[in-house]
Amino acid sequence: MDGKGYETMTLKDIQKVLVIGAGGTGSILLPQLARFLRSESFGGKLIIADGDAYSDTNANRQQFSMSKVGMNKAEYQALAIVSQLPDIADTVEFLPEYLDQSRIEELVVDGTIVINCVDNRAARKFVEDQCQSLDNSMHICCGNELSTGQVQVSLRQNGEQLTPDIYKQSPNFNSDNDDRSKLDCEELAALPGGGQLIAANMMAATLALNYIIQYANMNKVSSGSTFFNCYTNSIELRDKVSLLE
Repeated sequence: MDGKGYETMTLKDIQKVLVIGAGGTGSILLPQLARFLRSESFGGKLIIADGDAYSDTNANRQQFSMSKVGMNKAEYQALAIVSQLPDIADTVEFLPEYLDQSRIEELVVDGTIVINCVDNRAARKFVEDQCQSLDNSMHICCGNELSTGQVQVSLRQNGEQLTPDIYKQSPNFNSDNDDRSKLDCEELAALPGGGQLIAANMMAATLALNYIIQYANMNKVSSGSTFFNCYTNSIELRDKVSLLE
């Protein structure tokens, strides 16, 4: 119970962990996230969403078997998790699609944790805006360039915003002009790829997982956002917060 007299939501109260994006950051995060949720006896669903398929150009920084080039990323990661952890097969689902605003509003309901591992602003905005409308939600938003990046947390409990929304540190995320769910196959194929160090993806994945671990074990998070630079080995916590003293 927190200082205001109401019960604080914990991982046991979470019905759904939704990971959007199974590419550079998502493919590194997902196997470890699944193991952690299993270790916590998580009783909800782990849902993986991605409309893209793996290609041979992804091999430099995305975790998958080259024998599965052409396979949908969400499907591959779900099957890989189940093959290693068959006892949680009933809790793992995949959605082979780019989520548009209506799908996000359908999927992200009260008591949902969303880990956003996408590289487009629209998916971040749709999730953040939906989470802001809920009483209890957690949006962990990952992003990185070549060697730098950030992981931001937007956390709501009992109708109260406990961290700043992601637009405070990243106002450019408040845009939906690159919604991939509206692009056709040719437009999707023309999107740029690569241009990131695997270390940056690994750092983003590690920070995202650590935020989940903080929340699960201490009912608190260290900060609303963490910025990093792999070239300088620097990490900066911003919007330092604590749910419980």
